[in-house]
Amino acid sequence: MSSTEHLYYQSIRILGIAEGATPREMKDSYRRLSKKYHPDVFYGDSGEKFKAINAAYSYLKKHPEPPKKLYEANAQPVYQDHYREEQRKRYWAKKRKERELKEQMFKMIFLRVRIIIIVITLVNIGLVADYFLLSTEKQR
Repeated sequence: MSSTEHLYYQSIRILGIAEGATPREMKDSYRRLSKKYHPDVFYGDSGEKFKAINAAYSYLKKHPEPPKKLYEANAQPVYQDHYREEQRKRYWAKKRKERELKEQMFKMIFLRVRIIIIVITLVNIGLVADYFLLSTEKQR
């Protein structure tokens, strides 16, 4: 919260009015409170409350509208840039994860294919050996 926002909200709290109150409401509240807490009438705090009421009213006379929040003026570009950057990071992280999963999948497939090829090769070697052993026995 900026200092102008803080002063505005502190002032409306001191005067006991709502945000965006009309100048007439501000003036009525100021008059009511200044009569109640005037140092000649209210002896409790040696005029501190009265000074705060005067300061709040003088601030609100100069600044009757609530201050624009800093993010309202340039919220979209800042928010959009931040959002785009976050989306870009998520997108590339997702792509990197997909690439890693594909690599793992291909490694698993090729490992299984190699095992199958080795088994088939061993079976074929066994069949060829059996064929030649049988054919040599028949020749004897």
